[in-house]
Amino acid sequence: MADDPPFIRFHTGESEIRVEVYQLALDLASRLYTVIELAEVERYYLRDALDKKSTAIPVLIARGLAVSGPERRDHFARARQIIVDCGAILDMLGERGTIEVEALGPARTLVSSMLHKIDEMTYRWGAG
Repeated sequence: MADDPPFIRFHTGESEIRVEVYQLALDLASRLYTVIELAEVERYYLRDALDKKSTAIPVLIARGLAVSGPERRDHFARARQIIVDCGAILDMLGERGTIEVEALGPARTLVSSMLHKIDEMTYRWGAG
């Protein structure tokens, strides 16, 4: 079983799955940062929006994992909205052709994984 990150105390003992989804959120933030760095020809506010959203995802996941019930649902719902926003921005960048598809692919894959994981966790622990 994985150890909880040292600064996060999860609400229940199912930490292996919880650390997995938190790590997935960190991985997504990293992939999105790579996209931001490659998007130098894009407008600064688009890069800034993606940067802020990529930072918010792991924060909201960590907050959601540390609480239960309606609070968890609220954090996960907000994280889900932001992940959808990131997916739309990635789609737009792909359509504009300002970033190579090879760079967008891993981030898009993680967006899909995160949406699936949040939905799964919300159902599993009754946060939704």
